[in-house]
Parts: sequence; C-alpha cells; structure tokens
Amino acid sequence: MRTTHVEVHDLEDQLGSYIRQVKGGATFVITERGTPVGRFLPVEESTTDRLKALVESGRLGGSGRKLRSIRPVAATQGGRSVADLLLEDRD
Repeated sequence: MRTTHVEVHDLEDQLGSYIRQVKGGATFVITERGTPVGRFLPVEESTTDRLKALVESGRLGGSGRKLRSIRPVAATQGGRSVADLLLEDRD
C-alpha cells in the first residue's frame, strides 16, 4: 500500500477527488506546510493491511511469529475491567 502526502489546501480544493481515491483504497498523509498532521484512509482497511503498511514503512518490525499467551500480571475485583477502572480514574 502506497501512502501519498497531500497539503491541507490541496485536500480542501479537491476533496471530491481525494474521497474517490480513498474509496478506491488510497491512503493519504495530510500535511500542513510539509508537516504531517493526519491521515485520510479507507474505513474498510483491515488490521492486517494496516500492520502490513506499518511494516512496509519501517515503523513496525518483528519476527512474524505469534506471541505466546501469558497470565495477567494483576487481577481486578468485583468483575470490573481494567479499562473501567482507568476511565473512572480519569474523572
């Protein structure tokens, strides 16, 4: 998967064209004065495709082997998940 850079003003001027390209599977890095500020990508892109793109870009690496299962380091009480506890702590 190839990622193309597009300036914000170009995206604004030609939004319809970029939407058609994204529907076709294209991915764009949105830049502002050359600095990346976001991504424009298809919603249907699978996790496998995203991981492959990260590997191809050099931002992700590994042996390709499956990770072995490990036991949790800690357990919660009362049937609440760690995510629930973190959200509560943020309030």
